[in-house]
Amino acid sequence: MQRQKNKKHIIANIIIWILTAVWLAVIFIFSSYPEDESNRQTLLVIDALNTLFGLNLSSGELVENFGFLESIDFFVRKSAHFIEYFILGVLCFMSFRDLRVLFKRQRASQAVIAVLFCAIYAVSDEIHQLFVKGRYGCVRDVFIDTCGSVIAVLICLLVVWTAKKCRRKIH
Repeated sequence: MQRQKNKKHIIANIIIWILTAVWLAVIFIFSSYPEDESNRQTLLVIDALNTLFGLNLSSGELVENFGFLESIDFFVRKSAHFIEYFILGVLCFMSFRDLRVLFKRQRASQAVIAVLFCAIYAVSDEIHQLFVKGRYGCVRDVFIDTCGSVIAVLICLLVVWTAKKCRRKIH
């Protein structure tokens, strides 16, 4: 029985690590797009928002008079940063769960390692963008990325804490 449980645990770990590696690659690929492709993708997201919510964010008086499109473009781009690293934060938190054994099973160490990993990857991602045509590295993006991972890890900690509390009430 214990052996089967260990096997499932190992398989789950492998799957989480593969998902984490794939997500790191996705972030790297998005950062590899030159400026014109990145702009095209942002416009696709804006078009999807228009369709989904019946909006017209790319035309009209607001765009002409107030530069509203630039604001939407900025919001979409920065939201993408936050969401990418939110997902990475969740995956890293799950990937690093067995590292708690090295730190006397403290969940806080798992959380700190996950956030530090995400922050370091965010810095490397912005450095990578320095070498992509029309792109540049930005400290603000590192901050947004890190905030996404911090929020994700805090939510993971809350979920774990709540689940643990519920299990205690049941038993």
